[in-house]
Amino acid sequence: TFGADQQVNKPQVDSSIGAGVKVEDGGSGFGGATVNFEIIETPEGSSGASLNTTQATTNSNGNAFFNFTAGDTAGDYVVNATVESTGAGVNVTYTAQPGSVAGVSVTPIENAIAGDSAETGVAALYVNSTDANGNKVTGSSPTVGITADNVGAADVEAASSFSNSETSVNGLSSGEFSLDSSDGSSVVLVKSSQVEDVTITAEVSGNSDTGTVTFFDQVGGIDL
Repeated sequence: TFGADQQVNKPQVDSSIGAGVKVEDGGSGFGGATVNFEIIETPEGSSGASLNTTQATTNSNGNAFFNFTAGDTAGDYVVNATVESTGAGVNVTYTAQPGSVAGVSVTPIENAIAGDSAETGVAALYVNSTDANGNKVTGSSPTVGITADNVGAADVEAASSFSNSETSVNGLSSGEFSLDSSDGSSVVLVKSSQVEDVTITAEVSGNSDTGTVTFFDQVGGIDL
């Protein structure tokens, strides 16, 4: 018999981890049993998950061992182990974690109506730190270099939220800020009094991404 399904160690994406299951008969380890292994669930869009073997024989203590390699996407990977002779099985879940910070992603949140001399319009984008595979990385605050390509915009600011400004990059000169360590992301606010597109480029560890926001001249032009 097997025990209940298990949630076990949390490897990083693309890394391997040794594992094992135990077959028992009357509470004691059962040797010589053939156990089949299969990956039955992976995160959507992932690739690269693998096992070093699809079958193993239990030793004298009832243990059968295998190596699991997580794919390139953070999330849950489920390995099923089944005793060939009885069909009894157990699922083992590995929750793969993102790797270290290696890049950044920029995602537009909302466009805006261009303001006037009294009040500028405000558009926004998310900036997230990512690992080498594009998984969002939390718990770190890497330095992000930021530039904007349109000199017509009045101001660019990095903020932990819409109401909490951290760093201002006035006049669209290049600037730097640190991402919010709690979730590895920050909001970039773009303020403009002109009808225009503004493209923001963010860079971390030599890798960059861009996002574009649009300032319209009327309410009907805003994309929601």
